[in-house]
Amino acid sequence: TVGQDGQLVFQEGLSSMDASIVDIKDLRSLILTKRAANSKLRMAIKADKGVSYGTMSDIMKILQETNTTRDSIA
Repeated sequence: TVGQDGQLVFQEGLSSMDASIVDIKDLRSLILTKRAANSKLRMAIKADKGVSYGTMSDIMKILQETNTTRDSIA
């Protein structure tokens, strides 16, 4: 989830108990670690409508750099 202020919350699975705040500079390594554990991992990005284009562009660049092809944006 990307909040209006650009705050990232990474949640694995359906339980919000597994959610944690992530700094964008750590997102690349987090994605690579999670994908190493589960190669079929799907990324779903839920973004507030007020999120800046720059923040979303940075996130999309990280997804490209990590070869994350199983993703969707809500």
